[in-house]
Amino acid sequence: MRIRIFNSVAVIALLGLIGSRADASKLQPLGTAFDLQLAKLSVAQSERRLASLTSQGVQWFSSPVHEEATHRAFGCNAPFESRSCAQASNAPAAVLDGVRWNDNPPFQLAPGFTLPNGDAIAARCVGETIKLPRRSDCWLSVFRASDEYSKRRYFNYRTGVILNRSHFGDLQFFHSMASRVGDTAATTKALIILWAEFTYKVALGEIAGDIQMKDVPLPALAALFPTSSATVENLFLLGDSTYRGTGLQLFAFGSLLHMVQDSFSASHVVRDHQTQGRMCSGMPGTRAPAKVIRFSVYGAQDAKLHGDHDAATALKHIFVSPGRA
Repeated sequence: MRIRIFNSVAVIALLGLIGSRADASKLQPLGTAFDLQLAKLSVAQSERRLASLTSQGVQWFSSPVHEEATHRAFGCNAPFESRSCAQASNAPAAVLDGVRWNDNPPFQLAPGFTLPNGDAIAARCVGETIKLPRRSDCWLSVFRASDEYSKRRYFNYRTGVILNRSHFGDLQFFHSMASRVGDTAATTKALIILWAEFTYKVALGEIAGDIQMKDVPLPALAALFPTSSATVENLFLLGDSTYRGTGLQLFAFGSLLHMVQDSFSASHVVRDHQTQGRMCSGMPGTRAPAKVIRFSVYGAQDAKLHGDHDAATALKHIFVSPGRA
């Protein structure tokens, strides 16, 4: 397990994400077999639900760019023009579903939950695990209302659930983004490094799945979940038995990959491209990516422009490495 993870990190660093430029990443959260069984959906039905969400403005689910990037990190070398790595089998399924988690984390709504616009959530959404493709109508209700109010509301553990916190609130670092306008790059970088340490230690088995999030031995992270009785496993899986045990380790590693991939999106991170390709002080013989100038905030952006930067054609630049000295 440890060897596989370290090898994967080396592949990502040397073949793709370090010493490269990219403009974004999308994914297709079709669901695990567990999800499909609970939702009584076939893969085709799940795809139709996904297409419906995309048609309603959820831009980043329109093409499987995260899958393409992840399989390439695990050794798929098909020509970029073919876009065939998205359908490859190089990366373990647990890693792929972990990569998808950052955009589609499971959550539940308590009785009395109200949407940011003040409307009551539908009764069928209460007490159910909401994760695409399951309860897609409930997912969309929370997402759309949160998107609408993202310029006026800030979502944290007191005011939101993990879906709107991660897209419009204090957990935007899941996507290498700042939490709100005015955050310094240093503040966001510290949160990104914090999530990287957490997911990596889960991947190595150094943080066990049965630890409650509020008790995780990373105080800054535990402070983001101070009242949660959820365990590390429940944070990621919330009842899905597919990836318990060793599978959880690979799943957490996938979440780390998603954050790294997103850090090369022009709609997530603004970089100084004049610094592209300089020698990396931390990895002798390797050229570094462009330095970060600032981290963007989703709520301060035009959603359409954000989606344009997440176009599949941008992936080409991830794998154009300036090479080694």
